[in-house]
Amino acid sequence: MKKFVSVPAFLAALAVTYNFSYAQGSGLLTSRGGDEITTITTTLAVATGNNLNLSFDNTELPNIPDAWGPTSAIVIIGKAPLAGTALRGRSRLDNRTGYITRLDLYVVSSAMADGAFVSVAAGKGISPFDFQDDRTPIAYYVRLKNISGELRLMISYPTNSGQVDRIWPGVVSLQTAYEIYIEYALVGTPHTICKINGETIAAVMHDASAVQSIGTLILGSSGASTGRNVIYLLDRIFEAPIPSGGF
Repeated sequence: MKKFVSVPAFLAALAVTYNFSYAQGSGLLTSRGGDEITTITTTLAVATGNNLNLSFDNTELPNIPDAWGPTSAIVIIGKAPLAGTALRGRSRLDNRTGYITRLDLYVVSSAMADGAFVSVAAGKGISPFDFQDDRTPIAYYVRLKNISGELRLMISYPTNSGQVDRIWPGVVSLQTAYEIYIEYALVGTPHTICKINGETIAAVMHDASAVQSIGTLILGSSGASTGRNVIYLLDRIFEAPIPSGGF
């Protein structure tokens, strides 16, 4: 584990504005969306009052795993922003086989109100609308939520009987790394699996309500997030399409 260096330097770094306020930065790259070549758009979207930096110097923080290296993505949701948006979206994936996503989460600080949440990761379906549009279907959300004064991780997804929330029984401690694994499979036996630190919190077969594609993968906090006054890091991010033949 890396050692804590100094609080003032870390707080000074948080004061920096990363030039994405109410703006989007985009880039294109060519990749594979499950055996098919596709052009992927990467978008950074941040509402005024929030911040996002994909290469934040984490060396001033305690208990950072050595495997992380000196930089991480940092998501900062302010005290009273107009929206909870501070995210990176990878869209135009045009994927119909499913995706595996794994990442580490480290909550630097939180003063979220009871019942409030911020998203950490999400998958959305192929849609003619922008991925931030309410009409774009949601395959799943992984959220950090304040439940009765405790920070908890949960995955939410649609079913025929409405949205289902599966909550990890553990409590999320500040300045501690947690591993999140999401497997959203659309081939073989379609299913969703979510694990926290290797512990399965959801392992469900899809019903007819499941979104049958992945058009966008989101990391960070979406505009629908209700939490405020929270800062977290993301690291060791891995995203890969499931092969058309399954595993």
